[in-house]
Amino acid sequence: MSIREIVKSAHRQLDEISAAEHRVVVLACIGAATLNALFLAYSFGYVDGDNGAMRSLGIPRDYSYDFMRLKIGLALVVIGIALRFRTVLWFCVSLLATASIGTQYLLWYLDTQRWLRDMRLTDLSQLEPGLVPHFAGIYQATAWDFALLVFATSIFVWQVRVLIALIVGTRPRQQSP
Repeated sequence: MSIREIVKSAHRQLDEISAAEHRVVVLACIGAATLNALFLAYSFGYVDGDNGAMRSLGIPRDYSYDFMRLKIGLALVVIGIALRFRTVLWFCVSLLATASIGTQYLLWYLDTQRWLRDMRLTDLSQLEPGLVPHFAGIYQATAWDFALLVFATSIFVWQVRVLIALIVGTRPRQQSP
């Protein structure tokens, strides 16, 4: 296959996705990104208002988890915009953005395990209840973070299904003798 054929096939339209299915996925991604932005705005406002009490106790604010949430939100926006174009190239971009969300959650989980080792704890249940939020075994995660993980996983499964249909549909058929 020449480079010209590869480029031409990358810019072709995705016929493997129905218009209704495509519309639902794009709207769901944009909706999840919007809700995540609202959650982040609330989190910044609420935590920053509470931050004065934490500073008086000598506890510094850790923005790394908010930064992870921001990267997840931006990846959701990229997924929604990339899927909107409905070409193979942009579909692959959305697939990479979805994989980056999974990578963020994996790194978050690994950071939780590192934090637990540093604190000499076996799990998050040994912490004082209400001291630090944690959901599904991830430090400082909320139910919303878990819902986004489930959503991103379902989008990834859908994308893999479409990718398999794309690969199987474009493979040249061999004639049986």
